[in-house]
Amino acid sequence: MVPYYYLAGAVGFTTGMANITLKESIALHNAAIKSQWTKAMIWRDYFEPLTESRRTIGNAMLKSGLEMMGLAGGPIRASGKQLDASERRKVRRLLKTQKLL
Repeated sequence: MVPYYYLAGAVGFTTGMANITLKESIALHNAAIKSQWTKAMIWRDYFEPLTESRRTIGNAMLKSGLEMMGLAGGPIRASGKQLDASERRKVRRLLKTQKLL
């Protein structure tokens, strides 16, 4: 969705996903502010599987991803979901596919 925000006049965006994709998030922002729409849409497509994983698994996906990257993800809120072994494997595969691990 991010490229569309810029087309509507936005000059930036916020996302928790940047915790695990800082370099890629900056690349998307730079493409959008330069009106490089083809490049921005390629980045949008890159983020789609990550966004879908976060949608289905929740913020625990980001916390687990941070830990897998050797960063501090911190505890999940008491009301938040803990990932089981199968979900952790899915997140790890996705991060490897997206070249984040």
